[in-house]
This record gives sequence, structure tokens and C-alpha cells, in this order.
Amino acid sequence: MSMAEPLAISLCPAASLHSSDFGGSVSDCLQAQEARMREQEAEKQERARLEEILTMCAEYERQAQCERQQSKPPSTPTLQQNR
Repeated sequence: MSMAEPLAISLCPAASLHSSDFGGSVSDCLQAQEARMREQEAEKQERARLEEILTMCAEYERQAQCERQQSKPPSTPTLQQNR
């Protein structure tokens, strides 16, 4: 028996109730819990994907800014600077 099994049961509040008390069975509760865990994993993967996109955007912006600075003509002195 793995350590995850008792934890999975204890996370399910309906597990301590009789199936007639909440209109379902313990297996329904465990299935719902497994579905929620899959949803959380999908959310975690989506968050990582979005963070990667943000990182790529930030890198692109840094590169674009660098290119803009390199292609900017040198500033010429104004008349007041020459006096």
C-alpha cells in the first residue's frame, strides 16, 4: 500500500460518509478527485506554457530594443551645444 492511497481517501470529505449520505459512492468521489488532479496538472502545464511565452516576448523585446539602439543615427550636436 502506497502512502498516496490513505492521503487520497482523506482528501475526499465524502469518503467517511455512507454512499447514501451524499448520493454517490466512494469510487465516485475518488474519480472526481482524480479528475481534479488531472485538471490541476493541465493548469500547471498551461501556466508553464504561458510563462514560456512571456519569457520569449521579453527576449524579443530586448532584441528589438537593442536593434533600435544600434540602427539609431548618432545624435548631432545642436547649435546651443556648439556655443
